[in-house]
Amino acid sequence: MPQEEVGRATEFVSAMQLIGGAAQLNLGIGIMRWLPGAGRKSVRLVFGSLLLIMPLSGLAGLVYGLLVPRVALVAAGEGSFGFGLLLLVLGCAGWGVFVVHDFVMVAAGRPWLAVWRSGTFAVARSACSPCSGQAWPRRAWCCPG
Repeated sequence: MPQEEVGRATEFVSAMQLIGGAAQLNLGIGIMRWLPGAGRKSVRLVFGSLLLIMPLSGLAGLVYGLLVPRVALVAAGEGSFGFGLLLLVLGCAGWGVFVVHDFVMVAAGRPWLAVWRSGTFAVARSACSPCSGQAWPRRAWCCPG
């Protein structure tokens, strides 16, 4: 793979992680603070947070992809701009939830599950890589893990 292609893939992944991270609104820290004492409302707290973060991250990814279309085009590879934009939106939404999930596992007293989930994600992402053709470095990050 040419160095230029690797650089563009890195741009996509960095944008996705930045957007997904910023759209978390530091709710991960709040979950760690409030979840242990939430009792019966813990499920509502977690799902409410995740259902806020996911659409917000996706919306931010959509806006970013429209303002900086180069990133969506990189994600599309040889596909259409719309497909690349969809990958960016899904990647941002997934990344936002993915990172907050670590906080949920720690607050629930099961931090080892976050480690196993991250390992499973890495294996799944690696397995998706060959199936994505020329655009594997970008699309592998959007594969469900």
